[in-house]
Amino acid sequence: MLYELVTYGVLPDEVAVIAYFVRARSFDADESRFLDAVVPQLEALCGEQAALDRTLGRFHQLWQLACAGARPVLLVVDALDEDLRPAGSAPIAARLPSLVGARGHILVSSRPHPEIHAGL
Repeated sequence: MLYELVTYGVLPDEVAVIAYFVRARSFDADESRFLDAVVPQLEALCGEQAALDRTLGRFHQLWQLACAGARPVLLVVDALDEDLRPAGSAPIAARLPSLVGARGHILVSSRPHPEIHAGL
């Protein structure tokens, strides 16, 4: 259902949507893949030059810039329970912004009883 929400225009046009769909089956489910997916979306939204810097710092910098804009921003992260959490990598949920401001919103989804990392 989240896929339909962000792809079929259910939200008002003024809401800028940044989305990442966690998929363990395609090995697209870890912190680095999350950053590889959302940083370019934020760069485009903010009118920033595409950069090779896909770090957590760049993500947070762009998130703050996006949230300071005129449009509401919604970050959608679907299926957190499929996060593969490779050794040495933080869970995706731990990388989400804790401060979103008046215009920033974060929507996450998971199965009803997942084994989400205990440190969250």
